[in-house]
Amino acid sequence: EILSEKGFTSTSYAPQKNFPTYEVVAEKEMLIECNLMADLTDYLRELAKKHNGVFSGWGTSVEK
Repeated sequence: EILSEKGFTSTSYAPQKNFPTYEVVAEKEMLIECNLMADLTDYLRELAKKHNGVFSGWGTSVEK
């Protein structure tokens, strides 16, 4: 719900045998802009910290 307010869709994964922590994958289709990415990174780091988690970074696909 929190991520959807920023336009993300998200999926959460429960701990697994070889990966003992919860994982949340958030997705959003957007154009990459340096300032926006920096602001979103700060937001996601703080959100993860608030919930005793860690923001692990970005992944992307490229379309032509």
